[in-house]
Amino acid sequence: MSYDRRRIMIEQVSTATPAERLLMLYDRLMLDLETAAEAKRAGQHETANECLISAQGILVTFSTTLDHSWDGAARLDALYRFCWEGLIEVNMTGNLDTLDIVAGILGQLNEAFRVAAMDSPVPATA
Repeated sequence: MSYDRRRIMIEQVSTATPAERLLMLYDRLMLDLETAAEAKRAGQHETANECLISAQGILVTFSTTLDHSWDGAARLDALYRFCWEGLIEVNMTGNLDTLDIVAGILGQLNEAFRVAAMDSPVPATA
């Protein structure tokens, strides 16, 4: 990655609202899952492994930064944990059915957070 591109990415993240940062992470998460599935199907196990580990890391970030004072936090955290464990299973067994289930759950969460971010009273840009 070039220095200019990296600098622009750092600036985008540092000036983003919390909702925008969450959506940026979801974009990366969904890309990791898609790339992992393609790599698994193509027999590119190292690429799939890297993407699955990246996705697991994002799920850990979601879980550890979750506001547990919110009533739904425990249920959302349980979904993150279920998906995280599913990705470990996929990495160990190559089970693409499990990857499809996890991607489906996280895709629905992604859409829900996008809708919530659009309805948020916080401005989308700083």
